[in-house]
Amino acid sequence: MPSVDRDQFLEEGYLIVQNAIPGDKLERIRQSYETLVERQVEIWRSGDPANNMWDNHKQPRIGLTQPSLARHIDEKLAPAVEVWFEENIRGVSTELLEEPDAAVAGMMMMCNPVRDHGPSGWHRDLHPIDTAPLQGYIDDIVETGPRYVQWNIPLYDDSVLYVIPRSHLLRNTEEETEIL
Repeated sequence: MPSVDRDQFLEEGYLIVQNAIPGDKLERIRQSYETLVERQVEIWRSGDPANNMWDNHKQPRIGLTQPSLARHIDEKLAPAVEVWFEENIRGVSTELLEEPDAAVAGMMMMCNPVRDHGPSGWHRDLHPIDTAPLQGYIDDIVETGPRYVQWNIPLYDDSVLYVIPRSHLLRNTEEETEIL
């Protein structure tokens, strides 16, 4: 497992984990996710055209816990699930949360859209709007640490994730609240 600097994670709000997916497993995992995408696209296209996320949505997302897809997990898709139990991922989460029984609560994959709909709006992934007052959430993180770890693991080179260091401990400015 890579070395984990929990203090840096708590202070900065993020951590870069090199080789989260071991290099010798990357191609197999990519192929598994490619198969997963193909199967989900078939499901979307076979249903109501208005609900076809693949062709219509600006940010198609696949959740491995979606009932329509979960029942299709087989040997070809197993690497897409098993990767989350790698020591470089689950082990790091366990250390960051200081919870020996830390487990994956959800797995989601964001896909490139069929058409370019322009950039997505700025947002916070902690959703204080619908979960708790932001200051209470910040106070809880400072006092007891995070409740979950969200991973962004690009399977191919990408440049779509931007992180604002230490923003997890700041209240929104009036401008940010308006954007949200």
